[in-house]
Amino acid sequence: MKSEIVDNRSAFARTGTVLPTSQGNTSRQLAEYALIKLRGMGYNVDFDICHNNGEGSFAIHEFCGALGGVSIRYMHYDTHMTVLRAAMQHKPANLIDYCEQIRSSVTPDKYKLRRSMKHPEVVAFLAGSNCMRIAIDFLKVNECVFQEGGMVKPHPVTHERHMAELEAEYPNHVFAARVAGGSLIPSLKKAYIPNTSELNFIAIANGVSVVDITNHKDWSDYQSCYASYVDLLLDGGVLPPQQALNRMFSSDLSGLFFSKEDIDKNIMKYVEAVENVTGESLRKIVE
Repeated sequence: MKSEIVDNRSAFARTGTVLPTSQGNTSRQLAEYALIKLRGMGYNVDFDICHNNGEGSFAIHEFCGALGGVSIRYMHYDTHMTVLRAAMQHKPANLIDYCEQIRSSVTPDKYKLRRSMKHPEVVAFLAGSNCMRIAIDFLKVNECVFQEGGMVKPHPVTHERHMAELEAEYPNHVFAARVAGGSLIPSLKKAYIPNTSELNFIAIANGVSVVDITNHKDWSDYQSCYASYVDLLLDGGVLPPQQALNRMFSSDLSGLFFSKEDIDKNIMKYVEAVENVTGESLRKIVE
């Protein structure tokens, strides 16, 4: 698929114009704090928007419900990845065991899901109905079910029409959409997950083998905020996935923050690293 430039109007239409409010959970409060901070400093930053245009634009996203964090990402995948790779080259002075925090956390359940009584060894976790047929490589899902004897876990936001399609394609191998995917992962041997999902972090933290089921051919222009982090953690680098996760989440340059103090101390380190890559100041003129 040829790379497509998406204008701002299209990006907002596809991903929404919702703004964060501190009436929500910890992640939402941090997102509001980071958004106000960067806008006040003259930077072009939006909440929960994904595109790959660059154009001096940053986005703030809620990040990893198990940890209640936020991410800031420059809206150009290659630039962002250059900064992330540089961040991974150095062991942080304060290396935190985020894998242990993920394993021991009670993940906020924004979909009010229920736990499953079934505990298979292999499960494929799908994207929601808005992008399921675009984002997912169903040849990998077929592998999960027909070769591995695994189950399919639809996203909580899956239309009943898509549920019927999945049940016809994989009879007796489809979980109810309202089953909590995170509750299945600790007992798995293998998880088939797209790089758009934070379930990757839960799988890594629990030592579960991950198979990427992202349809990279058709999804490159609308990767979620998680894609860059997941891609780097699972690319087979010099560090095992759990060590890589702890280093990435602990890094001052990763654009990941888990407290207001963390934002105050490190958010400009990420912004300045991006500016070093682009070779220009991205701060707008403030009159």
